[in-house]
Amino acid sequence: MTIPVAEQAEERVQSVGSRYFTEQEYETIRQAGLLRADERTEWIDGGIFEYGAQGVQPRRFTTKEYYWLVEIGVLEPKARVELIEGIVVNKMSKVSIHAAFISFLTAYFYNLVGSHLQIRSQQPTHVSMYNEPEPDIALVDARADFYRSGHPTPADAHVLIEISDTSLCFDRTEKVNLYARAGIPEVWIIDVKRLIIYQYEQPADGIYGAVHTRRKADSFVSQALSDLTINCETLFAPFKV
Repeated sequence: MTIPVAEQAEERVQSVGSRYFTEQEYETIRQAGLLRADERTEWIDGGIFEYGAQGVQPRRFTTKEYYWLVEIGVLEPKARVELIEGIVVNKMSKVSIHAAFISFLTAYFYNLVGSHLQIRSQQPTHVSMYNEPEPDIALVDARADFYRSGHPTPADAHVLIEISDTSLCFDRTEKVNLYARAGIPEVWIIDVKRLIIYQYEQPADGIYGAVHTRRKADSFVSQALSDLTINCETLFAPFKV
């Protein structure tokens, strides 16, 4: 039997660092009516599971339910989590070089991109019903309301960037596959330990057709933003050891 792609991803996401719920939080979720009356669910060792035709599986949350968890006090508004394949996933703690890269890239792109784009840092991108990741940097279409009326979708995004240290394997597999299925035009995974950019382009049929490894001596042009030329020597200069 072939396991659906989303289900395979869900299993791997669970193993990476899903956010555990206390039994009291589970009861809060039930009493708030977030779980449907016809759902058979159970709290087991910090996870919420549902019984269905496919057996016992983790109960996936929609993006609407995800925000409901905040409204009822189960999740803190500033909790370092994101929704991946319907699972609330803990984000990795930011080491100093990770935080420095985010600050540097925000300033770096500010001087490169035009007024037709906006730079978002660690803000949600609404990818699908069960996915709302928070890429470290997102270059999206400029909007007068700065997305007050709703988070950017794949139609708004040009380049999404994940800065990776301990999360490199997860970012290069689950995150990249998620972005490819959503049709995000271009994704960069920056390995801060080795100072390498993995550039993913040409999404089709759930995968990226082109993957480039950019090193410190390289320069390259973004396919999604043809007027954006990146000099890796300049980009990595503050982080050389």
